Amino acid sequence: MGLHEGIREELLKSFKHRSTNDQCCAICGATEKPLAFHVLQYAQSEQENLPDAFVPMSASRGTIRGCFPVCDTCAPPCRKCGLPIVTKRVRVFYNRTCANLPKKTHSLLYGNGVCKTHLHPMLIFGDLFSSGLVKIKKKPLAGKKELAVPTDSIDPRGIWRHMRSSQVDIYQNCLNEIFMAIDVDKKSGGTNPFTEREGDLIMKIANQYIDKSGIWFLYIETMLELYIDADSMIRQIHKSHWVKKVTGYDLPPHMSFYENDFFPQPSIVMEDVKRRFFS
Repeated sequence: MGLHEGIREELLKSFKHRSTNDQCCAICGATEKPLAFHVLQYAQSEQENLPDAFVPMSASRGTIRGCFPVCDTCAPPCRKCGLPIVTKRVRVFYNRTCANLPKKTHSLLYGNGVCKTHLHPMLIFGDLFSSGLVKIKKKPLAGKKELAVPTDSIDPRGIWRHMRSSQVDIYQNCLNEIFMAIDVDKKSGGTNPFTEREGDLIMKIANQYIDKSGIWFLYIETMLELYIDADSMIRQIHKSHWVKKVTGYDLPPHMSFYENDFFPQPSIVMEDVKRRFFS
């Protein structure tokens, strides 16, 4: 191997996921997964507070540069080259962060440490399914009130205000039936999406509860997608009372409601569900 080939190999190796002790994934918050440090590059003025999960790497002329680390679930490695893949999760994080950045003093860019060579059909299909381009056959039984739910509420619990406390157990029972019918714990966003058959089964179960109890598909689907995207530890702890965890209804005193436990945040997920199923 020549000098240039050796340098190239070391550079590619640095782009791949690796284990660390003191950083977390900027997207899902995972602390025990291998991280990639060249997917999302970020720079800002040294005079301002650094954002959460940012890892500084260099500084000069008043600017500090670094990255937002991304784990091997949010940006899984390519099976052929091992470089991280830019998934829907990464794009959502990128778009949301860019939308809130002061343009003159901050910048967020996709890094060079991603796979740009190979096709990833399973991830492409997952993105198509979650974006509504792959249509499921059954449709939700829903009313116009669901479209009127504001998802830009300052209070993160505001998006759930149309859920009555007497309906909490009904929503949980609906989710439990979905959990029994489909191994949801093996799903993870775009990396292992629902098949069309599974999507139809979810719709069938949801419609039965909607028809019988008057609950909303918008809420059912939002809570289900939040579960799929949640950290595995949060899933394990809160699965049996997921509705309470997501909405903050009747949580036991030792548990707390934090919208930041979820990514994307509930309001973003709900807006996406409205667009895909009701537009």
